[in-house]
Amino acid sequence: MVMIVDGIITLSTLIAFGDVRLPIYSAIIIFIEGKVADIVVDGMKSYKTVFIVTDNPEPVRQYIHFELKRSGTFITGKGVFHGKEHQILYLALDRADVAKLRLKLHELDPKAFVNILDSSEIMGKKYKSIPTE
Repeated sequence: MVMIVDGIITLSTLIAFGDVRLPIYSAIIIFIEGKVADIVVDGMKSYKTVFIVTDNPEPVRQYIHFELKRSGTFITGKGVFHGKEHQILYLALDRADVAKLRLKLHELDPKAFVNILDSSEIMGKKYKSIPTE
């Protein structure tokens, strides 16, 4: 709601003063304000959930396990178009590990399908403890 009000005020300055500089500066400040609010609410640590659909899972698994020192779960899936079975690797990584994985995936399986999602909270194992109540 705050972002909407700030956006309306920013647009009104464009109409009122006819100068484009003030709304641009205001938009930058609104963006920064939103990012700071996200950090305060969610914390500094940012995790990503990664799904990798691959026909060559072993090199990807080895890289994740031995180089990144992370784990994940394999899920067997079936493609809609051809009905072919694929391995889907599901894992949670921090931003730095996602960047490393992106660079390495082209070498490991250039035909892999990768979906990277923002995760607001991850619990269990090496991450945040699951609450007792």
